[in-house]
Amino acid sequence: MNLKPFRHLRFLASLKFAVVNLMLITLSSMVGTIIESKYDARTASYWVYNSVWFYFLLAAFATNIFSVAVSRWPWKRKHIPFLLAHLGILTMLYGAAISKVAGIDGQMLIPEGETENTVEFQEERLVLVSEARTIIKKIPWVPPGISFSKVRIPEVHLTVDGFIPHAVQTNSFVAGETIPTDETSRRPAIQLQISGGPMGAGGDFWLWAGDYNWSSTAIGLANFSLRSIGTDVAEPNVGSQKSYVKFRVQKGGSVAYEIYSKKQNKKHSGILKSGSVKGSIVELGWMPGMKLKVLDWISHADRIKKYEPAPVQYGNAAPPSAIRLNSELWLGLDEEGSLEYKGERFKLLYSNHRIQLPFSLRLDRFHIDVDQGTRNPAAYSSLVTLLTHDNPPVTATIQMNEPLKSGGYTFYQASYIDDPSQKTATILSVNKDPGRIWKYLGAILIVLGSMLLFGVKYWRSRESKTGSI
Repeated sequence: MNLKPFRHLRFLASLKFAVVNLMLITLSSMVGTIIESKYDARTASYWVYNSVWFYFLLAAFATNIFSVAVSRWPWKRKHIPFLLAHLGILTMLYGAAISKVAGIDGQMLIPEGETENTVEFQEERLVLVSEARTIIKKIPWVPPGISFSKVRIPEVHLTVDGFIPHAVQTNSFVAGETIPTDETSRRPAIQLQISGGPMGAGGDFWLWAGDYNWSSTAIGLANFSLRSIGTDVAEPNVGSQKSYVKFRVQKGGSVAYEIYSKKQNKKHSGILKSGSVKGSIVELGWMPGMKLKVLDWISHADRIKKYEPAPVQYGNAAPPSAIRLNSELWLGLDEEGSLEYKGERFKLLYSNHRIQLPFSLRLDRFHIDVDQGTRNPAAYSSLVTLLTHDNPPVTATIQMNEPLKSGGYTFYQASYIDDPSQKTATILSVNKDPGRIWKYLGAILIVLGSMLLFGVKYWRSRESKTGSI
């Protein structure tokens, strides 16, 4: 084909353009591999595989392949192998694009004996739900050190103005803006420090009666608790429990304490007078010199929850992300909050994107094989039951290199959770790839075109040798 009238097509079909583009794609893939090995897959996707410039390189590669094929027009029989190979490459790129846009690649966690049909993806979203409507906003993930672009939700005058890719929660307690006159409505907080013993000398911690999860804690072999006025708590069975320290607020602001030593099977009590609770020192009596100091006391406290970057920022050990709303409210992943706008109350949830499958999987048994003579896991598998509405249950085993396929979805054995404090759970990788058939077809076309190309060259060489004889 004469390309003189089509200068741009001549450039796009040139060998120089193809070589430069392939070199850039190869170099980019190398950079992506290095970033993934040094940091993690999500960081590599942000900088390379999901970047606009990498998509541009792939689009340029597809344009080059198409232009080369068009440049041979009018096509003849001898062009068939060449055209098949180029069509195969374009078909594979088309399949990859479909997989990227419409494909599913997530995870499903199923505790042993339980049933699940929800797939979770590494795509953070903020969901706002009221009685009248639901608003969903995707929160773009950025790696550490990259500026976060604000996400505005004008429907409720809300802005996501802060984002930490890997965050840890910090808590502080401050005096409430308005102290209730009714003492039973107060939420006291106390900061304690243990010294003089092996239970963490110098360490301090908070107890807060405003939240059940904060009202008690276990430190070493002892339980510590704080109760406000009017809180009824059943007396524990002293003979069967740990040592404990219990604080209870009294009328007038004084604080009564009761301390029990399981080892000595003794307990003693006392009163911290109102106005002198902070700075008080209490002898624990568990061992010589062990004391408990009240570092701070707030008769009515509010908890201030914030997030800050975690010490570990890359890899599987890095914690999940957190967002800040309207410069005030922080939400960690899978945390809930609330918002009221013009009389409409919303429930907020910051979580990964989830979808529900049209069927369910029940984990009947999780099995781990260990290396002989050690406790190191060698292989693991999941015995599951596939539950659908229209068909009878089907039992299958999912293990390495033996996935389960159903309804266009493929379930791979990815990992597991084996924690003595909870049920053993399997982690399955869930994949749905609508572009797979196109990628297979493209590979077949490339192989067929290559075979025909080498076949034609072979027969031509034989004919030339036969003619020369």
